Amino acid sequence: MVKFCSRCKSEKSKNEFYRDKNRKDGHYPICKKCNAEDVKKYRAKPGVMDKIKETRRKLRKRKPGRHWKEYGINMTAEEYSERYIEQKERCMLCGIHQSKLKQRLCVDHNHNTGQCRGLVCIPCNTLIGIVENKSDAIIKIEEYLTFWINKEVRHRLP
Repeated sequence: MVKFCSRCKSEKSKNEFYRDKNRKDGHYPICKKCNAEDVKKYRAKPGVMDKIKETRRKLRKRKPGRHWKEYGINMTAEEYSERYIEQKERCMLCGIHQSKLKQRLCVDHNHNTGQCRGLVCIPCNTLIGIVENKSDAIIKIEEYLTFWINKEVRHRLP
């Protein structure tokens, strides 16, 4: 399927446009190439990059916990700081240090009770969400991976 770019006035494939669920056809009216040029021009204006950097700096300095009540997390920013220090600024599961991450550690919690279990990185938090309450699946995954690891080892032997 094709779409007409309102900026460069050319017909292009729909995959050359960003998706936009608020549009009738589901795609932004300007192609990705024209959009990139617009962004480049905007960022070249005096002071714009300084504003962007300042906004990013402020976002990084925000206190943890602004949205915890929405998610039913029973923890204060002070408790987060204590836990953070207890865990030596590392993910409780994989042990990656906060300095290696782009975002701060997430609060892993029980969705029924709001009880906090620990601070984890985003990939570990996602993994917990997928496998939580699926202990039989975890065992099957372990068996599956063990099988394939053993098979690969057997194939490498002379």
